[in-house]
Amino acid sequence: MVVTPGGWRGTFSDFYAPQTTNARLFSFHSDRDDVEELPLESLSLASASSPLQENNRAPRCVPAASEILVLEATGEKFDHESSASSQVTAELFDSVCSTWRISPLVKERISRPGSLPRFEYEYDERQQLQGDENMNDGQTSRAGNEKLRMKAIDIGFQWGPGHGTFIVACGKYDFDTRALHMFVSWRGIFSCYGFSSPPNPPDQCDLLNLPCIATLMTRHRTDLATHPLNFVGLLMSCCERYIDIRSQQYNLAMLRIGTAMDALSPSEFTEWFRSWNAVSTAVSRENTMLFDCYNDVTWSEKTCLELTGIARRYLSVVEAVERRYGPHGRDLMPRDIVHSVVYRTEMHGHLLRYVDKMITMQFNFQSNNLVQKDAQVSIQISSATREDGRSMKTLAYLTLFFLPITFVCAIFSTTIFNFENWHVDNRNVVSSGWWVFVVSCVAAMIGTTSAWFVLIVRQHDQG
Repeated sequence: MVVTPGGWRGTFSDFYAPQTTNARLFSFHSDRDDVEELPLESLSLASASSPLQENNRAPRCVPAASEILVLEATGEKFDHESSASSQVTAELFDSVCSTWRISPLVKERISRPGSLPRFEYEYDERQQLQGDENMNDGQTSRAGNEKLRMKAIDIGFQWGPGHGTFIVACGKYDFDTRALHMFVSWRGIFSCYGFSSPPNPPDQCDLLNLPCIATLMTRHRTDLATHPLNFVGLLMSCCERYIDIRSQQYNLAMLRIGTAMDALSPSEFTEWFRSWNAVSTAVSRENTMLFDCYNDVTWSEKTCLELTGIARRYLSVVEAVERRYGPHGRDLMPRDIVHSVVYRTEMHGHLLRYVDKMITMQFNFQSNNLVQKDAQVSIQISSATREDGRSMKTLAYLTLFFLPITFVCAIFSTTIFNFENWHVDNRNVVSSGWWVFVVSCVAAMIGTTSAWFVLIVRQHDQG
């Protein structure tokens, strides 16, 4: 199984955990305006009496109070040993899906092997007679006296950078009873510390620090009371906030790297950067951090585009419901929070592309810096070569001066010439065997030249 970023699951069994550890059940009711934690044992009892089970229930004329039931499963942050999964046993997940009547198709697609992300949905429709006084406008069936009406929708999505950080959510929403049952499995998404780390005080820009889903539900009680499906938008909003924090962190990391390079850091920039109380990166580590930041930014751009795609899929479902069910389809599913998520993720995408350009500039700077250093080394080598050339020229001059003298001395030092016989009668200064010397010199020259020529030809053939 691949455990690198991306959240891959190799088999269906990777979606489940050997045992359920950190699972909690929360309930929200708009009449009580609070979030209550329930024991897991009450899951089947609470769901058995849920209006989702009432298949033949007539739609209400007056909107009912909204109610949300969320089963949350969490895991240890940055646990790269396990895959992005439900973090509960297969028995518990199957029981929840069966009790809440989540579509088998949505369940199968959410747990399907592969990589994040994914967005799945399925309509749950029913037909009603036109004479029903409680019936709103809908889509007329082929029989002419019946209309299709949206009863419920199964919806789910999964997203995340990888195994250490992900979210898996799926559930069912009943339009008549305004009841939402949702299963949420997450790791690292809601416990992201802004520009600080867990040992630091919590007041240091902890933009997204939610201990559990109940905290999210409590903070946004008004949105949930307005429409339970806003809970799906809030989950996407938390994912967007995670990207926001990571984008700012990568931008700050690039500023740290930039301050280590004097050529790209004027005095005004240095003073502004120091106002952030951030320490510049050591020059010896800037290359390593540059490649790490490039990898992180690349993955963040990918996950940002994926989250934008999930949010757009949700909005397309809202538009499809409105087209399919006419006036009755209006306001069935909220869109404001998801619209905001799309807008903000697009802005984060622009920031990440800006950081990507900063990294490219830093790479170009490093490349140009290396070229400059190589040029300086080449200049030093050429200067040393020039000095060597001057020395060789001096030696050549000395050789030209002494070579004729050396040649004459070598010739006259042989026994071919005997200058003691100078002005002596019947004696020659030049030996009668001088031709032997000439023949020997010519033979030696021919032999040396031939050997050199053979050696050059052999090297040329081998090359």
